[in-house]
Amino acid sequence: MGKEKNFLKKLKENQKQMKKLLKPKIDYDKEYDIFYLWFGGDRKVESTIEVDNDMRFDVTKDGLIVAVEIEGLLNKLKK
Repeated sequence: MGKEKNFLKKLKENQKQMKKLLKPKIDYDKEYDIFYLWFGGDRKVESTIEVDNDMRFDVTKDGLIVAVEIEGLLNKLKK
């Protein structure tokens, strides 16, 4: 039991550290049905890549994806 308890304690500590580093933010605009998820911490967005008409990724200068935006989320979830 001791190893399991120690593992869970370390897991929780790591989750707290990642949350501080990534600074995740979720936003949903009900009027326009747009979902936005940020997980880039303090990184700066260099550009936005449009995957299709209703999905975009924000990326850093190094090409790291730091955010996702989805238009028409409710319709996608119903499918």
